[in-house]
Amino acid sequence: MDTTFCEKDKKLRHIIKVLSVTAVTLCVLMVLLVFVDVSVQSQLKQLETTLNVLQDQKEALQNEVRFVESEYYNEKIIVDILKRNVDGATVIRFNR
Repeated sequence: MDTTFCEKDKKLRHIIKVLSVTAVTLCVLMVLLVFVDVSVQSQLKQLETTLNVLQDQKEALQNEVRFVESEYYNEKIIVDILKRNVDGATVIRFNR
């Protein structure tokens, strides 16, 4: 089976067409991946910012819990209650 020059030319043109379509498809996919990458990086920055805010809030709440559990806070409550109840009718003490 001898292939003629014309058949070889047709096969070569077909291969070039397939490679061209493949190259264009790959370029389009690369552009889409760049957009996805930019979007993901933007979301990652937002998540990092949110995480930092939440960590700051957690730290503030932990400080408040430490203060509430401290002796100073408990004594302050007792003194405030005693000041309000000068008639001596009701005295509430918070002991933990």
